Amino acid sequence: MEKFGFTYLWNRGLRISVRLSSLSNKSTDGISSESKGTDADTEDLELADTLGAADTEDLELADTLGAADTEDLELADTLGAADTEDLELADTLGAADTEDLELADTLGAADTEDLELADTLGAADTEDLELADTLGAADTEDLELADTLGAADTEDLELADTLGAADTEDLELADTLGAADTEDLELADTLGAADTEDLELADTLGAADTEDLELADTLGAADTEDLELADTLGAADTEDLELADTLGAADTEDLELADTLGAADTEDLELADTLGAADTEDLELADTLGAADTEDLELADTLGAADTEDLELADTLGAADTEDLELADTLGAADTEDLELADTLGAADTEDLELADTLGAADTEDLELADTLGAADTEDLELADTLGAADTEDLELADTLGAADTEDLELADTLGAADTEDLELADTLGAADTEDLELADTLGAADTEDLELADTLGAADTEDLELADTLGAADTEDLELADTLGAADTEDLELADTLGAADTEDLELADTLGAADTEDLE
Repeated sequence: MEKFGFTYLWNRGLRISVRLSSLSNKSTDGISSESKGTDADTEDLELADTLGAADTEDLELADTLGAADTEDLELADTLGAADTEDLELADTLGAADTEDLELADTLGAADTEDLELADTLGAADTEDLELADTLGAADTEDLELADTLGAADTEDLELADTLGAADTEDLELADTLGAADTEDLELADTLGAADTEDLELADTLGAADTEDLELADTLGAADTEDLELADTLGAADTEDLELADTLGAADTEDLELADTLGAADTEDLELADTLGAADTEDLELADTLGAADTEDLELADTLGAADTEDLELADTLGAADTEDLELADTLGAADTEDLELADTLGAADTEDLELADTLGAADTEDLELADTLGAADTEDLELADTLGAADTEDLELADTLGAADTEDLELADTLGAADTEDLELADTLGAADTEDLELADTLGAADTEDLELADTLGAADTEDLELADTLGAADTEDLELADTLGAADTEDLELADTLGAADTEDLELADTLGAADTEDLE
């Protein structure tokens, strides 16, 4: 302030006040003297003549002020100057009227520029003038702005003017943030930016409101794309934003999905999106199994598939549920036909499936039959099915005997036939039981008649049967008689029967004698 002469002016103002008081006293004394006519001398008269003083007051004023000429006197009169200092001040400042002089006196204006500045700015007091001088204020608006904003220097005022700052807070904000223009200030004010970093961030990101700025600050968003992504996705924190950026998430659903599933990269997210994975387990399952689409995932989830092989197996076999998959895995089923066969037959293990496949088993009964009978091939199974074989022995018997049908098998089983010949013999002879078959076999019976004869006669061996056949023996007694008598033919037997021959000798005797009856023989 000393640089602008304010100290001097201020002190001078004080002196003026003091001297005005003393002048007032002198003026009173002068007036008294004048009324007494004691002060009129040549100097006063010359002064009055020089100044064109109109009355005693003018002359006293001129004397008091030390007015040098008529202009000084008119000026002093116009301005109502109270003393020489006022007159000098008015003369120095070029004050035009009493208001100018009072203003100059009030403000402590040092020169015409100060007075013009004070007049231009409408400065109310010395502080206003000092402020205007310090700030280089150009007009009343600048001064009011500087006063309103509490501007400290020309830079503050220029900043306030440039930014259109409305109050001290705006100016402080602009100064704190290093705001470059009105847009920066409005942005800072809109966003509630706390420091230069916030403002730069808001400017870089194109943040539209405080929420955007807080979001950008919270998320550590690096550019407008990050902010738009965060805003689009509803990202809650930096991790969400990094996740969205890493995964290339397109919308909130993608982000929520990625967060829910714990997706590690874009492939996981695309996989989850493609498969419609509902949770981390689904995603891990899909990743483990190499599931290609939602059907694969649903299949894997339905079947409880443990690995890619299970899934491929399930897909290849068209497995409908976990049981099918377990069955296929247990049986080593190679294709859908194997699985359907295993499911149809109720195959318990790989052996059952192989057996069913080898035998061409059509249903569970066939498989059980094949398993029960130990059927080796399709022919065995067909034979067992045709013959109604009950167990392995039946099947072996049927196979050994070449049994053609159930009757053959039952006959073979009933007769205990040992081989095909026995079965054929039994079939030929109509043998009813094992004894018949054994008898037929022992006697070498050629047909049913032989067998019936042997059975009727109780023939013990082939010779008996042949004898009985030769003699036409009707019953066991005839046969025994023929055997006892050594009958050679039917005639011998009839003779023996007619004569009641007791032994061979009787028969020979009868034959020799030509005995016609028992009496002849006797």
